[in-house]
Amino acid sequence: MIEDNTHSDKKEKDSIIVENNELENNKLKEEQPGSHNVISDKQEAGTEDSLRETGGPAGPEISGKETAGPEMSGEETVGREISGEETAGQEEAEEKGTGKTGKKFRRLKRTALVIVIILVSLAMTFVHSLWKDFTQDESYEGRDITVEIPKNCSSRETAKILQESGVIKYKSSFLVRLFFSEYRGKLRYGTFQLNDGMCLDDVIAGLSSGGAVKKEESFTVPEGYSVEMIADKLEKEKIMSSNEFLEAVNKAAANFAYADQLPAGDKVFYQLQGYLFPDTYSISEDMTGDQLVNKMLDNFQGKFGEERQQKAQKMGLSVEEVLIRASMIQKETQIPAEYPVIAGVINNRLAKDMKLQLDSTTVYAMTDGMYGVSRVTYGDLELESPYNTYYVKGLPPGPICNPGLEAIDGVLNPQTHNYLYFQMDKNKNNGSNLFFETYEEHSAASASTAAPEEKTTK
Repeated sequence: MIEDNTHSDKKEKDSIIVENNELENNKLKEEQPGSHNVISDKQEAGTEDSLRETGGPAGPEISGKETAGPEMSGEETVGREISGEETAGQEEAEEKGTGKTGKKFRRLKRTALVIVIILVSLAMTFVHSLWKDFTQDESYEGRDITVEIPKNCSSRETAKILQESGVIKYKSSFLVRLFFSEYRGKLRYGTFQLNDGMCLDDVIAGLSSGGAVKKEESFTVPEGYSVEMIADKLEKEKIMSSNEFLEAVNKAAANFAYADQLPAGDKVFYQLQGYLFPDTYSISEDMTGDQLVNKMLDNFQGKFGEERQQKAQKMGLSVEEVLIRASMIQKETQIPAEYPVIAGVINNRLAKDMKLQLDSTTVYAMTDGMYGVSRVTYGDLELESPYNTYYVKGLPPGPICNPGLEAIDGVLNPQTHNYLYFQMDKNKNNGSNLFFETYEEHSAASASTAAPEEKTTK
């Protein structure tokens, strides 16, 4: 009995030890989930050793493998935990990847915004600087700069030289300011003493008054010269070729201010005949035909201003009609005092539906605008031309020369009288005329060359 009790006590002790080991294993598993593989193998070995030492049976009742097996085998525990760790790692990697993409996108947005702000700021700064440069009205003390402007240098080339030398900041500001200044087309070449504190107006004025003056020639267009005669004179004086000038005349008609009043190109010799105002012009050595024609047209527009335009309108005359009449008057007398008188003769004959029968129109047609004939024959008077007023009634299709201002004013201020005829006063032989109311008086004067009794104008 004693032996049995002893054996029984021993069994109870072994059982208690196994239970304690299991409790410790479970506790370790709860506290350290990631270390099941270490605990399972060592604890099983420890349990078996304990049972052996106590002499307890290693049979089916208490087996290390059976004790750990039902709960979690070592390999299964490690596999599951590794699988869990891989899943968590993948999720963590995905979260990190998404986070990195978001951060990269946000950085790009911030960078783009900064770039846009910088570009806008630069643009605003440039526009402000350009406007400040353009509107600067006063010069300030600056650094002296010597500038060399070559001969035949254009405005754009001049602006480039000024910018490169530091006199101006922006070429565009200089060119716009020059365009609207009184010095447009008057810049000189040569050596100039300027400085970088000068406002644009002072720079332009300096370039127009210093340096070497472009060589200029005076060219005079006499009153009564036709387009053809002007072209011939330009070539003879070696200013430009006749063809260059005539081509410029034809080209300028389309954009002229009175283009809507000009006759059709196929009806006249030159559409701008009458509009190239006779005057003395300064012509630089590099002036083109286009520039000269535009200069003449500008001169005409300045002379035929608003007052004369309004007067013509009140009389029911277009600018073209005024110039046709004035051109004939210009060619029919050399005495300005007779302009209003001949204007009255033209009015009287037109009112009576008479042919004008003015020799100058015949000469223009027969010489292609060059005039220069000493006499007109009866055969010439029969020339079939719309310009020949012996052949057609009314006014010719266009002016026959470029009249001066006094001839134009003669048309706008005609004398009121009854004269229907006039002829050159051969006794005086100074280019003056004799005027008659009847054909009989006119014929008698032609036969005797004696002047009739002077008529009183009304």
